[in-house]
Amino acid sequence: MLRSIMCLVACAGPAFANCPVAADLTNGITLQMGPDVSETYTRLPTGEVELLSTYSDGYVSRALLGQGVYLLEFADLEGGQIVPETQAIYALNIPTDALPIPTPDAVFRGRMVVTDSIGSYDDKIVARWGALEQMDIGGCTYDVIAGQLDSAGDGIPYQEGIHYLPALGFGYLASYLSGDMDTPDTYAVTGISKVGK
Repeated sequence: MLRSIMCLVACAGPAFANCPVAADLTNGITLQMGPDVSETYTRLPTGEVELLSTYSDGYVSRALLGQGVYLLEFADLEGGQIVPETQAIYALNIPTDALPIPTPDAVFRGRMVVTDSIGSYDDKIVARWGALEQMDIGGCTYDVIAGQLDSAGDGIPYQEGIHYLPALGFGYLASYLSGDMDTPDTYAVTGISKVGK
């Protein structure tokens, strides 16, 4: 019986070993968002997390995330280079390294100046985080804190549903709803992997 139990543990080991952990964020962790979109998260030497979203039609975008959650920059990429007219900067009123890491039932309120190719405007952000839960992602089980980030926008408010993964150090967009939409767009993770594995 003991031999059988040990065999089961040994056989299960490689499957769990393939599940990304926080250390893998240095080289990158990829989430598959259905058949047409992949999102690769990588921690930069400066501490921010870079998100590269790649679509099956060739479209690629880049986002820079404070604490793996708060949007700092966004732009389209062509040939690996930023398309200047698509770039937007989100300058929060506190230093990036002082932004709060999501914790269960926490609330964060901040202000920011958003600058894009058209100009600049003042905005605010309210982040509300829920309870700690567990979720299966591509066969890997992770603790998840579901959050809601609300912003006023430039005349049209919007709401982002974020699923933060404490064990990995970043959150992904699970839903999006703006003031001109009747129902939110939702996004489900269908797979997770380490870059280069």
